[in-house]
Amino acid sequence: MGLRVRPARESELDEVGDITVAAYAAAGLLPPDSDYASELRDAPARFAHSPLLVAEDPQLDGIAGSVTLCPFGSPLVELATGVEELEIRMLSVAPRAQRRGVGEALLSACIEYAREHGCVRVVLFTQDRPIQTPAMRLYERLGFHYVPQRDWQPAPSVLLRAMSVDVARFGVSGPTR
Repeated sequence: MGLRVRPARESELDEVGDITVAAYAAAGLLPPDSDYASELRDAPARFAHSPLLVAEDPQLDGIAGSVTLCPFGSPLVELATGVEELEIRMLSVAPRAQRRGVGEALLSACIEYAREHGCVRVVLFTQDRPIQTPAMRLYERLGFHYVPQRDWQPAPSVLLRAMSVDVARFGVSGPTR
């Protein structure tokens, strides 16, 4: 059995929080003096308000990554503008699981979740930094496109780029061109 994406279990939330912090720190997206680490670590709070998916990789013995799904109306929404959009947040892949298809599996599951729940679009923010180049390539390969008019700057040194994919562009086996 290979990589599997499924809803998180309450008993896994501490591990999910630890993986999220480790992934952001390893990618250089979490400065040492950042208060954001406590928010990233608080998977129980996310779980209380929004669906949380995890990727399991049996070769790595455990959770390889996670993502928070934020339907419109969730207190975690920062980008979604209506019920037709599903926002995803805090996509993270454990450093030990990088380059194994975990991020793509999680994103594909998000798009399928959106389809199943009547959403027409999946939206996300990504940081505008060179370290994000591999993530940007993945988003673009899956059909996400940059939506500059929806960018957000939550702090003077942080620019969040808005990206979006229409669920209809994503076929059962992947993006359609």
